[in-house]
This record gives sequence, C-alpha cells and structure tokens, in this order.
Amino acid sequence: TIEETISVTPHNPVHWRLGSLSHRPSEKFGKEKSQALTLVAALLPGQLVLNYGDEIGLTAGGNFKQKNLDDPSVQFFREILQTSAALNQTRAGHDSSEYITPNDKPGIFVMKRSNENPFIVVANFGAEQASAPVESL
Repeated sequence: TIEETISVTPHNPVHWRLGSLSHRPSEKFGKEKSQALTLVAALLPGQLVLNYGDEIGLTAGGNFKQKNLDDPSVQFFREILQTSAALNQTRAGHDSSEYITPNDKPGIFVMKRSNENPFIVVANFGAEQASAPVESL
C-alpha cells in the first residue's frame, strides 16, 4: 500500500511510476483512469516519473506525430507536473497527508492533506459508481 511504501523509506524520496515504455498507462487503464492515477501519484510525497509520451496518451509503438498536441490532456499533464513539483518544494520535513481506503467502498482512494494549503482528493478506480462522504473528513 501507499502507507507501507512510504514507511519503508522514511528518509529517502519515493519514486512513483505508473507504466513503462512497453506498458503504457493509457493502454492498460484507459485515458480517464490513467489521468486519475497520474493525479494521485503526483500528489503523493516523492517524485512522479513519467515516460516520454505519457502526457499525450502515446501507446507502445505509437507515433507521436499522429497525436494532437493541443489535446486538453497535454495541458492536464503540464498542470499536474507543476503541482507535483510545487508540493515537493513546499514539504518541510514531514508530510501531513492521510490516505484512506474505505473498506466498504473498494476502489475508492481518498487523500487528505492538512497543511497551509489543505485539500482532499477522491478517486474512484472501481467499475461501479460510488460516493465518498468528504464532509466528514
């Protein structure tokens, strides 16, 4: 789990990687889930690692010249990378993030950050629609 990975390396940065050049996230999970996973990985403490072409949904063996570089997903990845870099620069020795995976809602990921810029991220990686009671967080 995320908590276990972070606890094993408390003084070393964790590198989060979703895919490889031969197994692209957009092929494995689809465009929407790939973007949601990238958002979650970018907000975790540590470094987000992307492969060249992930930001445009390039598939293994795909041709980047056939992709639309004005696609909104390119802007999405730019903003995610900027956010990830900013979060890593502002972390001051300790992380005030809490990761919650409700037992009664498989596939739901909740991250709550409560420092000077508090926020909550909720992602549903399950096949069914689900809701999360963010008011109680």
